Amino acid sequence: MKFESIEHIKEEFELNGVDKNDIKSELKKKLAEAHPDKVGEENFDGEYFEKIKSGLEFFSNSTSTDLVTTEQVTDLIKIVKDLTASNSNNVAEKQFADSLNEYYKEKREALLLPKISLSVVTGLLSFLWLFPQTVEDHPVLSKYIRFENSTSTLIWALILVYTLMFWMLISMKETREKNLSKRLKTERTQNKILNDFNKENGNLVFSKSDLTDFILEEYGARRQQPIWIAFMGRAGIDQESAESLANHLIGKAERKGLIKEIKESRTLDESYKWE
Repeated sequence: MKFESIEHIKEEFELNGVDKNDIKSELKKKLAEAHPDKVGEENFDGEYFEKIKSGLEFFSNSTSTDLVTTEQVTDLIKIVKDLTASNSNNVAEKQFADSLNEYYKEKREALLLPKISLSVVTGLLSFLWLFPQTVEDHPVLSKYIRFENSTSTLIWALILVYTLMFWMLISMKETREKNLSKRLKTERTQNKILNDFNKENGNLVFSKSDLTDFILEEYGARRQQPIWIAFMGRAGIDQESAESLANHLIGKAERKGLIKEIKESRTLDESYKWE
């Protein structure tokens, strides 16, 4: 009898060993017990004896890679899958974090010019108000700015108040956005997004776009706002950040067995169903 694998040998002789040396030892023991000197000529089973010898020859003729058990191969595949899934999760999480950070960076840069402009204008007017003689001695400024005139003083006061309010509201908005960014990266908030989406979705089939739209509805920034009033809006994320978050959440849900991708989808957008 010719054996093709170590599993075949273990099954044939009902062996319990895992290591190849243990299995060989068990076979040698069986070979000794089946030897004619042990059992006698009348009880000797030549076919069974040769079968055991064939099992031992398998070890002699096989390479080390042939002796890897099915359980070991299965465990190895599981480990590789877990490592691949973990790596994919880390990549998706990093893409979301990078997208979010880039979005808020662009927003801060867009407000940099108004910040500087208002600060410079307010600073100049404040200087001139504190030193009115500078205005009176200047041939051009003296024609347009007269602080003894209540109108000039009122304009300066309004600009000063607006600048202070602008800086204060911008600071508050940036703080809200920073807090939102931190919350969206937490496990608790991400679980809440999935649970809320599941309730709204009604355990039906959904696409990645559906989840993205839900995230934008709950956490998206308002669209088409003039830059001068943008700082008064709610803190939110953009389309790209929402898509990155949706990818990250879908990957986590798939690994936990909460959802499953529908391979037969007829659209370019990936579709999933709740398990």
